[in-house]
Amino acid sequence: MAKDPLMTLPQRRLTTRTAIALLAAAPVSALLVVGTPLTTASADTAACSALEDPIHERVKSSTDQTLLTQWGGEADGAMTHYGFDDSWGSPFEASIHEREGLVELVRLWHPRTGNFVWIQAGGEVDTAVAKYGYIRSGSPFYAAANGGEGCIEVHRLLKGTMHAFAAGDFERARLESEGWTYEKVAFYAAPGEDFVADGAAAAPSPQPVPVPTPEPEPEPEPDADSTFTVAVIPDTQTWVGTRDPRWSGLTSWLAENADDLDLEFVMHSGDVVNWGWLDQSQYDVASEATDILAEADIPFVLSIGNHDTRAVGVGGSAYINSGECEARLGADACHTSKLLRATQEFNENFTAEDFGGVDGAFEAGKVDNVYSTFSAGGKDWMVLSLEYNPRAEAVAWAQDVVESHPEHNVLLSTHYYLSWDGSIHGGAVGNNATNGRYVYDQLVSKYPNISMVFSGHIGSSATRTDTGAQGNTVAAILNNDVTGNKANGVTLVTIDAATGETTTRIYAPSNDTHYSQYDYDVTLDLVG
Repeated sequence: MAKDPLMTLPQRRLTTRTAIALLAAAPVSALLVVGTPLTTASADTAACSALEDPIHERVKSSTDQTLLTQWGGEADGAMTHYGFDDSWGSPFEASIHEREGLVELVRLWHPRTGNFVWIQAGGEVDTAVAKYGYIRSGSPFYAAANGGEGCIEVHRLLKGTMHAFAAGDFERARLESEGWTYEKVAFYAAPGEDFVADGAAAAPSPQPVPVPTPEPEPEPEPDADSTFTVAVIPDTQTWVGTRDPRWSGLTSWLAENADDLDLEFVMHSGDVVNWGWLDQSQYDVASEATDILAEADIPFVLSIGNHDTRAVGVGGSAYINSGECEARLGADACHTSKLLRATQEFNENFTAEDFGGVDGAFEAGKVDNVYSTFSAGGKDWMVLSLEYNPRAEAVAWAQDVVESHPEHNVLLSTHYYLSWDGSIHGGAVGNNATNGRYVYDQLVSKYPNISMVFSGHIGSSATRTDTGAQGNTVAAILNNDVTGNKANGVTLVTIDAATGETTTRIYAPSNDTHYSQYDYDVTLDLVG
């Protein structure tokens, strides 16, 4: 299936968050009725007070296409990779959160034209998808349907096959003077940092982001530090008792020693909780622990394990065999293939914003499959997290992400990849899922920039080294539940980006022990 190309651009959280984007194609004008007001079940005239997420506007001058987004990375990437050459700052603010009095707008993408449109949730979205071939893409945003104190009108205009949005009447008049035809008030928002009020002095012409003249690359400093660390937390399903100190003890140690470690990122192999969807206290313990990382400005990601889904019931057994599944969830939901994708409670407790550095997601509003990027040691890196026994379409999404970041070295985290003996998991997994072998064949082995794979699920330690189709070295590591019930061991992966030399060791802060029998060294073939 074709994918929205902008979904592969970095979507890094800024101070506040929301999402609006529009690149309209000809079929869109047939979908939207000019002059038709937005509707909502309940109108809140003070709704704009809840709109605090800045929207960044970028324009492609050659086509009049407009991008409005909350993601700084997406805005920058659109200019770097997709020809958007004018920056108009942040003209208005909306909300990523659903609130009374706000309407939901859905981001759609057309695979043939490559254009985007945001349409109020409802019949118009269904028509766009069914009749005009649009695909739902990206996170929704929420704006006010009615004006009120603190609100500004956001107008929609048309020129040829393109649409533009104007925050306020002054901007509307400017666009009309340039040949745009006014259609209607699309929604109401709060004025942004770069909003030009009615009657204000003329707004400056948008200036392209300057492209500096390339200068010769300086020789690297002889003592430049090219070494850094990422930490991989094992399955913590047994660490979530309300009196268990291991989770918070580990993250406190990581935060306190982040500078000494040159710690850039924290990963988690999955099974964050045990049966947390039935026991909120387990999520409370996990949240308290990860909040410590967030407060220390350490980005992290939690991969989805089977215990993080509704497939696991009280005591850790299969919920489908509990005798209460159908009564609680209904007969249609009580199939293992569906329960393994039921991650509602996980996503209620952990969001992309909580992780602190998510750049893109497979599904809007979910963290089951996400990626993050960072720079360290003079190179660019990506942490790609895939769900437990990922669906084929999630793997296809991951292919697109990796392909679009050829200069990023990829560290993949997925709950079940290696078996206890170091072989790649290839067992039958049923419907709506693949296995480790599929992930290797379709993703890991194909791309020269995939460097390492981390997994859990199996209570064992194992490593393996494979050679990808492009001749690159791929290291896979399983370190899970090897330090005993009372210890909180974490895998510390130290990478020298200049040489590719990589070492891993397990250390448990709770008993100040280095488990040297699990040390592993490998030299990676890095890109960039």
